[in-house]
Amino acid sequence: MQRNAGNLFIFLLILFPAAGFMRQPSAAASIVCVGNSITAGSKLPDTTKRYPTLLLQRLGTTYISNSIVNFSSPVSVNNAGVSGRTLLKNGTQPYWIEPAFSRIFTQSPAVITIMLGTNDTKPVNWLHYASSFEPDCAAMVDTFSTIASKPKIILCIPPPIFKVRSSASDTVTHSDSTMVDGVIPKIRSVAKTKGLKIIDARTPFLDKKALFADSLHPDATGHKMLADIFYEGILNHASDQLYKISLLWYGDAPGVIGAGTDTSSKPMLHVYPASGGSNTHAAILVCPGGGYGHIALYKEGDSVGQWFASNGVTAFVLRYRFKPYYYPIPFNDAKRAMRLVRYHAATYGIDTSRIGIMGFSAGGHLASLVGTRHYDNGDPAALDPIETKKSKPDFMALIYPVITLTGQHVHTGSRDSLLGTSTAPSAALLDSLSSQKWVNSQTPPTFLAHGSADNSVPIQNSMMFDSACAANGVPHKFMTDPGMGHGYGLAGTWPDTLIRWMHDRGITASTGSRERKLNVRRAPAQVFLKRTADNRIIFTSENNTPFRLSVCTLSGKRVVHFISPTGHPCSWKPTAEGVYVLSLSCGGMAGCAVTFR
Repeated sequence: MQRNAGNLFIFLLILFPAAGFMRQPSAAASIVCVGNSITAGSKLPDTTKRYPTLLLQRLGTTYISNSIVNFSSPVSVNNAGVSGRTLLKNGTQPYWIEPAFSRIFTQSPAVITIMLGTNDTKPVNWLHYASSFEPDCAAMVDTFSTIASKPKIILCIPPPIFKVRSSASDTVTHSDSTMVDGVIPKIRSVAKTKGLKIIDARTPFLDKKALFADSLHPDATGHKMLADIFYEGILNHASDQLYKISLLWYGDAPGVIGAGTDTSSKPMLHVYPASGGSNTHAAILVCPGGGYGHIALYKEGDSVGQWFASNGVTAFVLRYRFKPYYYPIPFNDAKRAMRLVRYHAATYGIDTSRIGIMGFSAGGHLASLVGTRHYDNGDPAALDPIETKKSKPDFMALIYPVITLTGQHVHTGSRDSLLGTSTAPSAALLDSLSSQKWVNSQTPPTFLAHGSADNSVPIQNSMMFDSACAANGVPHKFMTDPGMGHGYGLAGTWPDTLIRWMHDRGITASTGSRERKLNVRRAPAQVFLKRTADNRIIFTSENNTPFRLSVCTLSGKRVVHFISPTGHPCSWKPTAEGVYVLSLSCGGMAGCAVTFR
């Protein structure tokens, strides 16, 4: 097997199976949710509607089989919430003395989430013991840390309090101002001191007062949201997955069909932050293909996200909804995803003027319409801070894309899965979804690549979009991959060409990026890989051009992180026969660090 050596990283992604993403399970995981009446669900008589129970469903077999988690099945989630309890040891009803607190030490938990503080905001508690809240919080963390199972402890910011005190003499009503000014800063301080992660269960509810009938306890819809918030937080903070996840919506996504608990009804992002010191501060939203009937999540999603991260670009892989979710649901998901990327820009060190969108096949159709028609500048008056962000990308990369839904070059499978076949779509609707007709002078700079032998989505799709860009003065580049058919993912020559195009346009031109691109371009043109009997991996080249590459780890027989950053120079010099040798420091494949010689 041979590949362009500038894409050696890509070659190894293809070589090792996708199953290597998941850590081999060692023991069943127990999650304990510590809390007060919100966690206990005292206002929800139906226990199946409480968020710890719903969390168990989220982390159940379906989610595990479709997510990258380190929990084995069965997972248990224990609701350790007790109504009215305080974190303060001297509070009116301290959690410390409850039987639920003692039982935690017998459950060998893998994860403990602590969401206390709401009852501590009562004046009867806060006015007397405010100074004790932080040390008591730290003491609870220290106490749970003594459990033999060494649980991962996550602190939680409680939901907002919409109650209003009746008078200054009211000493029993909870106070949101005390939560904001007192409790939350102290929780964050303990988390910082102890090196703990935080789940924010407050911000998503700031515009959801209607879900709090008594102004304090979320209803069943609110508990659905809490289950998603905790699901996201636990996977991100207590697992060893390669990527972070970010749900587009907490609770039911707009337009949900049925219960909405399966993964295909939960649109989300897989986030691959730029590798180490190689961050170019650019980002890209990746839309895998699949003809709107499924998603090629690994070949055109997660592998692409890893590759972008290795090139200093933070990648957000979109798991959008597809058939039986018809138009406009996938586009609503993509627009929300673009807003979410902008919302998280500061977290990942992203320049908000360098956020692009990429799509493969039907995902290219989705991306092209987000860049030409399905976008807006956000709603500055929206209470949801994500909705204030614009959904228009700053550049586009379309790889063997579906472009038109009319004429002889239409991909009928994508059209039918997007629109359904129960009724014939109108000519006006088809025109509105043919992205080449929506290109104008405001269309973002666009890169297109298409296989010359694509018999599934004709190359004329890319040609039409390219011609529209040229006619409207849109900066663009169109390349063909000779002899390539459809669905070839990271194979071919487009990845190197795209990286150079992004650099030349200033999208990735930041500290360290220029040297990285040069390293890629100076790699040998062809590389052959084989593993020897003594556990060496040998790369043979057709020439003796030196190049630099670095591998950080191997896990589960899969290359986890392949990068060529300036911070990890590894000089590769060929033998007389043009052989490059990679030695495995532990003498085997699984779970070892890798060095070069």
